[in-house]
Amino acid sequence: MITFTPLSSSSRVASTSAAAALPPLAYLIQLDDLKILVDCGSPDLRKALEGGEMEGDYEKALRLHAPSIDLLLLTHSSLPHLGYFPFARFHLGLTCPVYATVPIASMGRVTCTSEVEGWRAEMDGSKWDVRDKPAEESAKEDETEMTGVEYTNGQTGNVDGKIDGTKLTKRVKWVATTEEVLDAFESITRVKYESPTRLMGTLSSLTLTAFSSGHSLGGTIWKIRSPSSGTILYAVGMNHLRERHLDGTALLKEKGEGVHEGLGRPDLLITDADRVQWKNVKRRERDGTLLDLITKTFVSQSSILFPVDPSTRLIELLILLDQHWSYSIAQAHSTGTTWTYPLCLVSSTGKQMVDFTRSLMEWMGGDVARGEATMGFGRGGGGNEMRGHPLEFRHLRFYDSVAALTATYPASRPKLILAIPPSMSHGPSRALFTQLASNLNTLVVLTSRSEPGTLSYDLFEKWNERQAPGRKAGEGEAGVPLGLDETLEITVNTKVPLSGQELIDFQEAKQATAAKEAAQKAAQARAQQLLEADEVESDDDDEDSDADGEGLDEDGEPRAGDVSARGRGATDISWEDETRQFSFDIYVKGQATRATSFYKTAQGQAPRFRMFPFVERKVRKVDEYGEMVDVGVWLRKGKEIEEVGVDQVVRDAKKRKLEEEQKQEEPQEPPSKYISEVQTIQLRCGLFYIDMEGLNDGRAIKTIIPQINPRRLILVHGTDSASEELISSCKAVPSMTSEIDGPADGQALQIGENMHTYPLSLGDHLMASLKFSKFEDFEVAQIFGRYTFPSNSNIPVLEPVLAVPSSKVSTATSSALALTLPPVPASLYIGDMKLTALKLRLQTLGIATEFVGEGMLVCGTVDVDQSEESDEVVTVKKLAKGKIEVEGGAGDIFYTVKREVAGLHAVV
Repeated sequence: MITFTPLSSSSRVASTSAAAALPPLAYLIQLDDLKILVDCGSPDLRKALEGGEMEGDYEKALRLHAPSIDLLLLTHSSLPHLGYFPFARFHLGLTCPVYATVPIASMGRVTCTSEVEGWRAEMDGSKWDVRDKPAEESAKEDETEMTGVEYTNGQTGNVDGKIDGTKLTKRVKWVATTEEVLDAFESITRVKYESPTRLMGTLSSLTLTAFSSGHSLGGTIWKIRSPSSGTILYAVGMNHLRERHLDGTALLKEKGEGVHEGLGRPDLLITDADRVQWKNVKRRERDGTLLDLITKTFVSQSSILFPVDPSTRLIELLILLDQHWSYSIAQAHSTGTTWTYPLCLVSSTGKQMVDFTRSLMEWMGGDVARGEATMGFGRGGGGNEMRGHPLEFRHLRFYDSVAALTATYPASRPKLILAIPPSMSHGPSRALFTQLASNLNTLVVLTSRSEPGTLSYDLFEKWNERQAPGRKAGEGEAGVPLGLDETLEITVNTKVPLSGQELIDFQEAKQATAAKEAAQKAAQARAQQLLEADEVESDDDDEDSDADGEGLDEDGEPRAGDVSARGRGATDISWEDETRQFSFDIYVKGQATRATSFYKTAQGQAPRFRMFPFVERKVRKVDEYGEMVDVGVWLRKGKEIEEVGVDQVVRDAKKRKLEEEQKQEEPQEPPSKYISEVQTIQLRCGLFYIDMEGLNDGRAIKTIIPQINPRRLILVHGTDSASEELISSCKAVPSMTSEIDGPADGQALQIGENMHTYPLSLGDHLMASLKFSKFEDFEVAQIFGRYTFPSNSNIPVLEPVLAVPSSKVSTATSSALALTLPPVPASLYIGDMKLTALKLRLQTLGIATEFVGEGMLVCGTVDVDQSEESDEVVTVKKLAKGKIEVEGGAGDIFYTVKREVAGLHAVV
């Protein structure tokens, strides 16, 4: 049985404007006893981090189900698909195997690292971290209040100080650390396209196959094969059109020749209805409008700001802009002018993203793979064109921060700036917008939709409302720039160095803390020395007592008053304190220095007095030949032996991780604090939107789904109106299934019946007696027996069905005997026969075939000149619920058709 539950972004999202991006994606698929989570996206966190409700219904559901998940599949490298994965991995108990393609693992790490670093650079992340606590305990952590502003020295430690009495609240936030992001993505198992992967352990019954979805580098359509549940196809975020660096989705063959052989007619198709009501702008019109607008803005000596994502769709935009820069430089050179406008990318992970992209050429398609990327003016000058690497990005300049950009180019110089993130909820894009939005003729270009509550969403709403009919977003034509003239209040979070009295207070507090820690360490070291000295002295006393029998009575017990004979195991607490007090002290006289009482000394026992302090240190260990034993040599040897046994892949991963950690080592930041202020900005810039998301529109979706022709369809990630429109379109196709569902968030949809699968180990004799039939990727056979567990073993055994004993058979009546005999096994036909495949097979045998109506194939010929029908006509009908009817007179054609029908199935 299949149970499907949307944890977020179902097909029943309340209708929103065209500007709104839908919630993050996360879907739970339960196949009998196995739980599979597909995607683990995150929303925009600005409202939550500013004090709003952090855990909504989606977060609570994810926290509930994460520990019991058996498998996680990732489809795209954007935040709506994998943003919560690192946090869930380390804080929610999501320790299951994770599968993704190589680009998703690489680009997803870039995306999450950029998001984590962006938020932690503007807000005090030390308040969000919960260490060494289980998920259920951290969820119940009470809110604690404190006063003042958090000071930090750029490391893990921080010191509190009171400045303005501002009341702050400490809550646990769903933001991972950079170390957790690196470790989480290192744990991903990487797969290749169209390469079936058999899982292990409890997942051994499943087979995974990844197919290209388009839209993003490494974007995946997952095909899940289960012997009990059939074939499940998860296809969300597709694009059938070829782009500059990607081919279209693998669902469709090239040149419109139908659906890919391995993806047609699945038992269950899960797809999105996000852009059903959307109509894409033609690529030539879209790119031409954008590039013309860039040129006009530069002519007016103004800058352009592109809020972009860190990796997913940035590559396509970079290729387009770099080609345009090459062309513009060549044109300017031929006309005697210059093109000196910088192309800048402000992202802390920009260089890393480009390096990853260059190493993933085998995953690319489109113009890049075909070598059709236009190369502009070469470095050598002279007007000659040079053909270089299509991902060289010769004109692109990388900057880690806004400060680095402004230090290189003044604000007055025209330039094109690509800054992360696209939502402008934090990071460089938000900071640059506050600097550039008040400049006349400056242009802000939005390239994707954003969630409600973000700055990009508010700006898009302003642009979309003032567009003419037909030019609004999703209506098929490119819009026009909008000039803004209004005020806008924006909350800006920054991290600023301490100065003046704040810096003095911080340094004094830091020194006091360091002195306190040093005193504690010194006290601990002295206590350790005292304990070591007492232990050595106690060992010496034990040896003396064992050799001479001092301090023991006739029964071998310590005499009363003989404190030295008690040792460390004595229950006299005062003695333990006394020995600690006497250690390393010189006592010349006084009864307190005596180990035993002089007047109560037993007969034959001499009194003992403490002397000057001396601790006999233990000598180094030697072997039988007097050679010093170097323990470090053995430890190093053991470590070398362990390293030899480690797999090469693990060693390479550790090496890469070490190199990345070394690269990330930076000089210690100066003491700083986090501040938040509300700025009022006079908007005078231009505003423009161009769709660069690279997704299918409604027409493509309505065409592709009927070609896939699933037995059952589930819609997700869409609004109510879009889902209803797609359902109506599918039901209008006669061959499409009527079983189409769109469950709401948290609603469990059950499909089929609950089945149990059991692993079996069959003997060679039994295997030889079975007759296997080929069915798709499986070989199946039928066997009768009883599945039992022996009392002395955990290995299941298949016991044959025993016959009735002869003594009982002799006394039974004939009717009773008939009831006790095992049933005669009937043939079982497994598979889904297609009439088109049967027609081709019969035509190769020389039998004429023709379709008559829907679902009926006529085999043989009828002579219209004869008054009677020929007996050599056979009809094949496909009925509902897997029934096939073969009707005709007994003859050669009838038995041939029957044999071919059986040949298209696995018969067991």
